[in-house]
Amino acid sequence: GLPANCVDHASNTVEFGPPLVSILLDRYGRGSWASERKRINRWKSELKRDPYAQLNVYMYVQANRIAQADSRVRKIKEVFGLEQSRLTFRTVPSKQETTKVYLVPAGAENPIP
Repeated sequence: GLPANCVDHASNTVEFGPPLVSILLDRYGRGSWASERKRINRWKSELKRDPYAQLNVYMYVQANRIAQADSRVRKIKEVFGLEQSRLTFRTVPSKQETTKVYLVPAGAENPIP
């Protein structure tokens, strides 16, 4: 049996921190492939810091440039190699061309384009 001074019930305490959120890592417009490749290498560095994080890449492009955006997606995936399973791409029709890259920690909600 239990000693007389031992409590015969239990409780759990759970601490809650602030909610996890996606982090905007990068935002840029049109540029050269060399410039984009440097950016991609920085994204890869961020992923190495958090092995459970994902990258969401939103490409805001004009409707007549969707084929070019698809080509960029293929090139970016080639640079990432085996880590491409941690990438999510979305092409969003827009009048102004911009690319936004979000780091999404495990448990965080995906950003809304």
